Amino acid sequence: MAEPPAVPLSPLRRKIREAVKGVDWNAIDIFRCGSTSLGHCNLVRPVIPFVSVEPGSITWMSGRAVALKYRDVLREHGIHDVEVEIKESRITQCCSSDQDQTESDRSTAKLEPRIPTHEEESFGRHNIQLSEFLGTKIASSQFPTREGTKGLYLRVRNTETVVALTCRHVVFGQEEENVDFCRDTNNTRSVLQPGNKTYQDTMENLHEAISWINSSLRCYKSPTEKQLEREMHFEGQAREKPTAI
Repeated sequence: MAEPPAVPLSPLRRKIREAVKGVDWNAIDIFRCGSTSLGHCNLVRPVIPFVSVEPGSITWMSGRAVALKYRDVLREHGIHDVEVEIKESRITQCCSSDQDQTESDRSTAKLEPRIPTHEEESFGRHNIQLSEFLGTKIASSQFPTREGTKGLYLRVRNTETVVALTCRHVVFGQEEENVDFCRDTNNTRSVLQPGNKTYQDTMENLHEAISWINSSLRCYKSPTEKQLEREMHFEGQAREKPTAI
């Protein structure tokens, strides 16, 4: 990643770049995990830097060494309450509309040449909520009005099971204890997509879109239809005209 010459790196940032220099990393994201509050309990909500590396480019031991080196840099700068984790991920441009995109050009953004209208943009934004895309709104079936966002997809190791990552507060309420939850077939939690609020907004938007389309169709009738209406109108006037004596 090239840095602008007019913006020199800070000492901390320079050290972090040096710590991850030996791995094929593509992003560093900062997360804070945990509930916002739980009565009078003193909750631990750690800040975790996630270093994203190309899948298969690093071993567990070398990844652990990089994470510890990164953490040592933070300790040197007086940051003692932050841990570091490594995760495999691949950056994908979600703005592409080319279905025939090859593996070699997946990193190239391809935008639609035509700028959509406001109505089309609004319809597309709400239509996404009914898709498998990232960033769609979800909610727990127990609290359907408390919505959150569906994050990245993950595959369970050594299986074909694919799961979606989301924030804890989307599925667990603030009234629940901040402890690890392991999936149990006898104690599952259903998730809705979209949540109630987004569902209502989407339905209203679809009704508006249908009304807009019908209105546009009425404005752009074919010449044959317009001529037929005009002839029927004149024929009706002729029938109503009184006969002269």
